[in-house]
Amino acid sequence: MAYPRACPGCGISYVDWSGPWTFPHITLAAQDGGAPSPWRRGLPGRLLDLRCQVCGTVFRWDYFGRGREGQLGTLVTVLRGPRPGLEVALPKPARGWRREEHRRAS
Repeated sequence: MAYPRACPGCGISYVDWSGPWTFPHITLAAQDGGAPSPWRRGLPGRLLDLRCQVCGTVFRWDYFGRGREGQLGTLVTVLRGPRPGLEVALPKPARGWRREEHRRAS
């Protein structure tokens, strides 16, 4: 998975997303740069500016960069941090989503 597994701003997990949107983040911009594709080394990689749909954090993501445990995709920088109060204004995600501190033991 080359897209982020969690938001660098609010920490919400994107792995098992079951929220009201198709993706919990949207692509604002894409440009050549970063690590090249592991399958086509002659072509430039892709740097994506993504925005978290939950907290509004905007961050730059290297699509082919090597992340933890050898996974594709790595954070380059946070361009704008979370916007206070944005979570309240957005529709509540599906039942399965809970911030880490709000999860209850089963």
